[in-house]
Amino acid sequence: MCNTKIHETQPLLNLKLDRVMQDIVYKLVPGLQESEEKRIREFYQSRGLDRVTQPSGEGGLGGDPMGLPYSTFDHSCAHYFRYDEHVSLCLEKQR
Repeated sequence: MCNTKIHETQPLLNLKLDRVMQDIVYKLVPGLQESEEKRIREFYQSRGLDRVTQPSGEGGLGGDPMGLPYSTFDHSCAHYFRYDEHVSLCLEKQR
């Protein structure tokens, strides 16, 4: 999967973090958030890397609970839903 080319000249063009979708998935799948946090910790520890996270006092934005890289965009002031992008979600009970 990591060797799949998305775009020839700009490979990272359409890749972005979607916090709303991430929150929805974490609420729907029991234990997924804890599992992901563990995988992130193990990834950085196995490579001896430091995670780049925002200090809790810097800019008044607070740290990221997942320890993901931060941006200077203030998500607390943003709209969480855009009316021009619709998501269709269908849940079915497993038998």
